[in-house]
Amino acid sequence: MSGDYPRWMFHKLHEPLMVDNEEQEAALGPGWSRLIQARVEATAADYEPKKPPEREDPPPSDDEGDEKPDEQPQERKRPITDAPPRKKRK
Repeated sequence: MSGDYPRWMFHKLHEPLMVDNEEQEAALGPGWSRLIQARVEATAADYEPKKPPEREDPPPSDDEGDEKPDEQPQERKRPITDAPPRKKRK
């Protein structure tokens, strides 16, 4: 085994890897270096929220009322303003 190995290999987009010989180093492919490279940081464009798909308007209904026939309007409970006034503390 050569004195050059094992050695660390570096890439801008990947975590560093250790290789044990020339064959492993060659198998890494392009972009790998023996020198530490600055990692590429994400840009603001990577974090832009995606626009939701545009919603289509629902088809017009034949019913003219807003309520469905099987739905009954809910009765309101007694409003707070109808409560009797509280007695004043002395």
